[in-house]
Amino acid sequence: MSSIVVNKHIQVRIFY
Repeated sequence: MSSIVVNKHIQVRIFY
């Protein structure tokens, strides 16, 4: 479950 949250945070950071 934590993996999904971290993955989303990383995707947003890369996108920004």
